[in-house]
Amino acid sequence: MELFHEDILETFLFFFTAAMGVIQVMAARRGWHGLCLYGGRIRRGVNYVLGTSLLLFSYAWYFSDPLHRNVRNIEALMSMVCLFLGCLAAAAATALVASVSEAVRRRLRRRPREGERERDPRALRLEGVTVLVAEGWGRKGDNLVAVGEPGRDGERVARRIISLIPPDRGVMCVLPARSTLSSLLEEATPTGSLADLLAECGRRAGVDPQGEVFLGLGWGANLLASRGEELVDAFRPARLLLLAPVMPDAEKGLLGDAFLSQTPADILECLLQEEPWRDRRLRSLARAWFPLFLLCAVPATAATVALHLRWSLLSGPLLGLVVSLWMAYYAARRRGLLASQASGEPETASALWRRLSGPSSLPRRVAVASDDAEALLALYAPAWSGQGETSFELWNAVLRGKLFLGRDAEERLRGFLAPGDTAPRDV
Repeated sequence: MELFHEDILETFLFFFTAAMGVIQVMAARRGWHGLCLYGGRIRRGVNYVLGTSLLLFSYAWYFSDPLHRNVRNIEALMSMVCLFLGCLAAAAATALVASVSEAVRRRLRRRPREGERERDPRALRLEGVTVLVAEGWGRKGDNLVAVGEPGRDGERVARRIISLIPPDRGVMCVLPARSTLSSLLEEATPTGSLADLLAECGRRAGVDPQGEVFLGLGWGANLLASRGEELVDAFRPARLLLLAPVMPDAEKGLLGDAFLSQTPADILECLLQEEPWRDRRLRSLARAWFPLFLLCAVPATAATVALHLRWSLLSGPLLGLVVSLWMAYYAARRRGLLASQASGEPETASALWRRLSGPSSLPRRVAVASDDAEALLALYAPAWSGQGETSFELWNAVLRGKLFLGRDAEERLRGFLAPGDTAPRDV
């Protein structure tokens, strides 16, 4: 008499553990720092060991049981269901653990060091922009007017930079909302230009941006670089500092897609703020996918019911979902619905590089943070010798997104913000 041993839970746990290991190995190979289980930047050796250990453990644990080797186990359809659900659960667990670990690290990094007093700026909430103003305004040319990136993480970076500025120097940091930043990068907001926006923020904050040092952070650096002549005409800045602008990369297209390397929680927060359900393209994709889902799920469910397979009301729609997503992707590509998914960021970043490489009457210092210095140097070698009044600094092995997690990044940041000339530096 043939024995039959069914163990759905252990089969699910086997696929779950193995998928966790595969995800960590791929995160190390691809540099997906946002999926790092322990937070911070990925240490490839640690991730390879972690991922390989999870894989080996899953196989050793599962097949060490004779009932999983020598006895007929669960049927093929249920194996596929366990595989799909195990991979899905592994992705969800990775996203949760990575997001929580990174949140804990950011909270710990937010604490001031011993003997350091955290400056508490006052916050002004205006239409489409948040303004942080540090108390005290120093001599003309010693104060900082910064433009950062939107969101909580952009505000966190701005507050950290404010804490690094000496108390005798004033700081005004402008954090535009996502829609405002996009409009300014394209042309101008409905209410005026970047100069108008900064002047209005200065008036509301009770400070005068004229003749001060201007600082751009991340996409804020792109914005200031693209509006350099406008800033010269309106404010006559003492100098222009561009910290970690979004630069084009030979292979990845961009060196980082956010000032903070995005964890799954960051990406989810960004999506919710952008309200993608209002996007016409997403509604078109949903209309194209739903009939395909019905077309696939109904016959798949009917087949599982006719074959008297258990969990037919779960496995049938699940199979239909997988097949319909696969079909919808190729159908959307053919109809051109995904053509616009390649955003304009590479084009914007390339335009930024052309501006930075050209002559300028405004003294500029540019710090480019890169996780791969060799590729960046090979791509932009002609510019590193300096272009007129522009000084380039390459911050090697400093993730653009996790700027404050490096051991020496903060000291370099202090030097970058300190008064000084803009003579070209060797990198």
